[in-house]
Amino acid sequence: MLSSKLILLLLAATQVFAMPTMPIAARDSPSARCGKSWTDANGKCGTACPSGENSQCTNGETCFRDLATTPCANTPAPTNSGSTGGSTRCGSSWANANGKCGKSCPSGQNTECTNGETCFRDLATTPCGSSPAPAPSSAPAPAPTGSGSTGGSIRCGSSWADANGKCGKSCPSGQSTECSNGETCFRDLATSSCGNTPAPSPVPTNTGSTGGSIRCGSSWADANGKCGKSCPSGQNTECSNGETCFRDLSTAGCSGTTPVPGPQPDPSSISSLVSESKLKSALQTCGISKTGLYEALVKGFTAPLASVQELALLLGNIAHESGAFVFVEEIACAGVTSPTASCPYGLYHGRGYIQLSWDYNYRAAASALNRPDIFSNPWVVQQDEATNWSTVQWYWTNSVQPALRANGYTLAASVRAINGQLECGGNPIAAKRIQFVHCFEQQLTGTQSAQTSC
Repeated sequence: MLSSKLILLLLAATQVFAMPTMPIAARDSPSARCGKSWTDANGKCGTACPSGENSQCTNGETCFRDLATTPCANTPAPTNSGSTGGSTRCGSSWANANGKCGKSCPSGQNTECTNGETCFRDLATTPCGSSPAPAPSSAPAPAPTGSGSTGGSIRCGSSWADANGKCGKSCPSGQSTECSNGETCFRDLATSSCGNTPAPSPVPTNTGSTGGSIRCGSSWADANGKCGKSCPSGQNTECSNGETCFRDLSTAGCSGTTPVPGPQPDPSSISSLVSESKLKSALQTCGISKTGLYEALVKGFTAPLASVQELALLLGNIAHESGAFVFVEEIACAGVTSPTASCPYGLYHGRGYIQLSWDYNYRAAASALNRPDIFSNPWVVQQDEATNWSTVQWYWTNSVQPALRANGYTLAASVRAINGQLECGGNPIAAKRIQFVHCFEQQLTGTQSAQTSC
């Protein structure tokens, strides 16, 4: 956030940012539980919510997934009984923590770390325990996919999509310093672009345009509840109408012989709500001068909107958060990797036009978008325009739209969903935010609301 960040410094301890409603897979119930926050749910054996619906929670709690099952086990077995090791350890960066046997932080809290380090998950345990068991002598270990200067699953590129689609220079340390020509190091890339002919993909459950366990939907629950369009590659590009590709879905709804027809074109896309000339005029009138913004907006935000009023709220809020689409990283946190007095989020500080903040939001976005690199390499949100817009769309559709549908399409409802108590808890809504929203309302709807507070 921009001007509102000064207020955040006084309230950081309360962590009152709006929490996303995360799409939750119906897996074993202990890993999907209710809590006041992801950390709260992860640290206790709370109410199980296997359907992924917040309606299964009480006392205003939210349903979260990918939680540790240890709090619900009879005899929890810690990853590492000492002060170091385990797959959740402290470090100055993910690469640093992954490469050393640092202090363990099994709760996932940065407070368990010292010297300003941050707690990271999903780390290799090789640096800590005994040497990994060798492969059987009769089966020599395979040669690495990219043993030269190119290849491997960690490569350089101008964006995640660019790196994923070519066999670029490898950067095994995870550092962009290994890249050249201004490229960035990205993780979790497909290796089919580099090695020999990859093994053929398994035949999809449904060979038509719908069905299978990997399908499109507006949320995980939506995709799981209908026999929507299949996306066997796992890429959102196979989906239409702003939907996202989700995995691990039930195939029960697709067992019939007659495929369910795909959704019809949605009449509420941005380009159908307002003409190009009118939107460009509104951007200019409201002080937005970023070149190519209209094209990027229409291409990057494809989810349906309820009305032109919602479009005005979307543009007004993200224009404020990004300083008229100029800043893609929180000014007070630029370059910060560990929590500080002026940047309590640490590595997971505000990035992108929506200023995605806090580790739980990055983790939720990575899961929902099938993009693990958003959590392991949060810089991708500010470095890659497509990823930037995908996080804007994810946060808006998962956290803001439900609030608007429940409380009305107003300035107050949108601000409360984005900044919570920071601007709706006794403190005023930022003047610049009000100015942007009112301007877009006037330009796009012809009327301007009088609302200036929550």
